[in-house]
Amino acid sequence: VTALAVLQPEGEIIAVAAPASAQGSRVEQLLVKEGEWLKKGQIIAIMDNHQQFRAMVTSAKADVELAKARLQQIKAGAKQGEIMAQKAEIERLEADQAARILAQQSTVSKLQAELDNATSESDRYNYLYQEGAVSASLRDQKQLILTTTKSNLQQAQAELNRLKNTRSPQINAAKATLDRIREV
Repeated sequence: VTALAVLQPEGEIIAVAAPASAQGSRVEQLLVKEGEWLKKGQIIAIMDNHQQFRAMVTSAKADVELAKARLQQIKAGAKQGEIMAQKAEIERLEADQAARILAQQSTVSKLQAELDNATSESDRYNYLYQEGAVSASLRDQKQLILTTTKSNLQQAQAELNRLKNTRSPQINAAKATLDRIREV
């Protein structure tokens, strides 16, 4: 006996997709399994660019604090307000520096993954070349990708080290201005 039927789920089905602003992003970590029940507000995945977005949030929070300090300056008068505003500016600059470091760490992690993949590809094609299965040109192409990726990773690591080990000239200038305001 055969019959036509329509299957309907017991509950509501919701389609889940990455936000439109996440173009070029990939899921870094999936936190749920297929068929698993979800709770409202539950995080189901972490995107590969979440560090960059965290850095943007940190920077935005620092901007809010700076705006609050400037408002306090207007309310409290010049001297105390200037000191508070300058402190907020220093905090904003330090938050921006921290955000740049987080973003660079994310770039280094991405390039490290690309290097691991390029190394595997290069090794695989070198073996296939030795076995006579691929041309020297194809093997050389994979070697060039490996070399380029190594170079990009080294540049990104150097930039990360520079960011970690040097204080922004703007932070130095803002601290000097704060000292000058306090002396007056």
